[in-house]
Amino acid sequence: MNITRFMNPQALTAMYGDIPSFVGAEALSVVFSQDGPSVFVKFMMKGKPLKKPARWPSVFDVVYVEISFGAAEIVGFSKWGRSNVVSEILACLMGGRELVKFIFENECCLEFSYDWACVEGINYGLIGSP
Repeated sequence: MNITRFMNPQALTAMYGDIPSFVGAEALSVVFSQDGPSVFVKFMMKGKPLKKPARWPSVFDVVYVEISFGAAEIVGFSKWGRSNVVSEILACLMGGRELVKFIFENECCLEFSYDWACVEGINYGLIGSP
């Protein structure tokens, strides 16, 4: 992922060696909050990280990552569907803020600018056979 304004990337970098790209991940939910205002995105990533936390079981096949984007200004959001798999992420710095555009395989598009990003949670899941 090209997002550079993470306040707390340590959990992601410890598990994946770097901030993962999120291309191929499915966005399960997008929540807009007036607090901040903020955008919360919950991703489901298939496969296992390079290094899982010790407390996680050995049997899991997805990782759920929740990210909040603070002081967000929405540019556009269209065509939300049932399967919102990320096909491309474009990001650039603009005037002290970051502009990010998520493009999904189903033609959905989410674009906004923000001041900071925060990893809100990382959890394992089992949706199929490992």
